Amino acid sequence: TGAAIEQARAMLDSAVDGFVFASPSTAIGGSFHYENGGAADLPALLRELRRAFHLDSDRVYVFGVEAGADAAWMAAVSHADLFAGVIAVSGYPRVLYADQVYPFLLENLAHLPVLSVWRSVDGDSLAKRLRLCNSYNRAIAALAQRHAWPVTSVAIDAAPSEVLLPPRGA
Repeated sequence: TGAAIEQARAMLDSAVDGFVFASPSTAIGGSFHYENGGAADLPALLRELRRAFHLDSDRVYVFGVEAGADAAWMAAVSHADLFAGVIAVSGYPRVLYADQVYPFLLENLAHLPVLSVWRSVDGDSLAKRLRLCNSYNRAIAALAQRHAWPVTSVAIDAAPSEVLLPPRGA
């Protein structure tokens, strides 16, 4: 959506000059949450973008914030070969039985650079999503370190949107 693109532009500032942004308005099928045919949607979308914009396949990144970051994680583990890297802000790969699934699912990221930015503040007063994001990102960081996967986790004390987004009207 336009809001997602503007949020990405605000976070990345001049680093996005010359970039092509694509933000589907509806969910794209994936291996874990959709019918089998849906898994082909993302490669098809990227194929069309490459045709329309002559994109360099080695410079295609997936980026997301919150629910979009969840989707970015899932796109990365499902289609790691399609991207040069992943930037996920306040998200995590949402799968059933993560404790059992993460060790082999995240192995798909063995050659895909990932930057994960998440809130590190603990406490019962945090919303459930923030607590989950915190604990899953800690687990992912530990797995990545143990297996030498190129996952960079950046834990910050404030909400990433408070740190990465400029104030409204700025």
